[in-house]
Amino acid sequence: LTSGVEYHFAIYKYNDADKCYNTTLPATGNATTTGTCSYCPSIYSKQTDDWITNVTFNTINNNSEQDGTNSYGDYTAQSTDVVQNSSYNLSVSFTSSGYTEHVWAWFDWNQNCDFNDAGEAYDLGDGIDATLTLSISIPASASLGTTRMRIVEKYNTDPSSCNSGTYGETEDYTINVTSSGITPTATISTTPGCFTGTVRVSSDLTGTQTFYLYNSDGTTEIANSGAIDATYYDFTGQSNGIYTGKVDKAGNMSNLSSQVTLTNLNNPTASTLVTATQTVICSDSSTCLSYTGGSGTTFGWYTASCGGTSVGTGNNLTVSPTTTTTYYGRWENSCGNSTCETVEITVNIVDVSVTENGITLTANAIGVSYQWIDCNNNMPITGETNISFTPTVNGDYAVIVNDGICSDTSMCYNVIVNSISEIQISGVKIFPNPTTGKITIEGINIEMIEVLNIEGQIIEQIEVEKDKTDIDLSSLSKGVYFVKVITNKGIEIKKIVVE
Repeated sequence: LTSGVEYHFAIYKYNDADKCYNTTLPATGNATTTGTCSYCPSIYSKQTDDWITNVTFNTINNNSEQDGTNSYGDYTAQSTDVVQNSSYNLSVSFTSSGYTEHVWAWFDWNQNCDFNDAGEAYDLGDGIDATLTLSISIPASASLGTTRMRIVEKYNTDPSSCNSGTYGETEDYTINVTSSGITPTATISTTPGCFTGTVRVSSDLTGTQTFYLYNSDGTTEIANSGAIDATYYDFTGQSNGIYTGKVDKAGNMSNLSSQVTLTNLNNPTASTLVTATQTVICSDSSTCLSYTGGSGTTFGWYTASCGGTSVGTGNNLTVSPTTTTTYYGRWENSCGNSTCETVEITVNIVDVSVTENGITLTANAIGVSYQWIDCNNNMPITGETNISFTPTVNGDYAVIVNDGICSDTSMCYNVIVNSISEIQISGVKIFPNPTTGKITIEGINIEMIEVLNIEGQIIEQIEVEKDKTDIDLSSLSKGVYFVKVITNKGIEIKKIVVE
């Protein structure tokens, strides 16, 4: 096994009776090997022209000559103490016989017996018979204890930590990484979830730390993160309660954090009642939806079905349905939805249709009250409160219908009243109606045809002596007109529409 490496293992039970291993439920674990690291070699074949003459780092100050056959100097017996989050100057002097040398340094900060990890290589530069200096910052995450430092100088090019070259030299030293002695400060926060949530314990320091979750007064440890390189740790799956936390960095334990309360979400509960200020309304009116009881984050209202078409949220929601509508209300949150409670709003629609018969207007609604009005001034016509109304003068008229709950007003109808007594006859046909221009008039013994506008003014008069005639109205503006057909038997007035 390699020193400083974490290995995982499984132990299987052996059954003597059937000479078999039980592989279904092994005991498992992991362990990190210890012992002296075996680092990769770094050697150079030539012993002339260039070598390291001095290495100075904190209390290490080592003068040296050419280091033998492999140009490798093992000075690991020399060591110095350094502190996390502190900086120290590293100086390397060398002789090069006038040649350019490149100098690098490596530190095995995580003590995993190699120099391959990010942040472990340092370039001191290059020179000729020179002393090169670089400030080395000890990472906050550097593992505590014995750490290997390697110095390499190489002719004319940058070296690697593990060399096999011609001109150059390698020297290894030992440094002892110690704690900064700075005590972290622990803070704590929560993120509620559905039924369980997350409690985060944070530190104001960086590097390897252990995060602890405690009960409200810090007397009982609930869980810990183990040693991790992080500034916080999330403890998931926590139930409602009051929590505190601590952080340990290299044996320096923080004070207990302040308390924090975790209140998680549960499934919403249904309201006990949904209702409206008015459950029967008139068309073009509104009502206010409300609920009582239940729990959740948001109360949603829907039509068509529970969770169907959303119409709004909250209490006292104003709605204006145009037809009778059932509203569904429920509590909602990120965990789910409650069942729906319903309220039906009945929209009372008043029948304001009117039938025209000559100059008589008749409301179609039965069993209600009526008030006929003059559309020119929107004033009621005195005494006209019956189902039918026959105007005595030309004008536009409508009826207000009241069914005892709601009232509404019909459209306006134009009525032309002739100033002379006219005998209405039957059998006159006018077609097509509506028309885009030409119309055909059929009747018996037709003598004259008059076309009148909506004001009752004659705009065209035609004498005829036959029972069928065509009239071209294409020159008229679009609108409503009246055709008066005069025969030897009487008069017939028909309304036509020019499109």
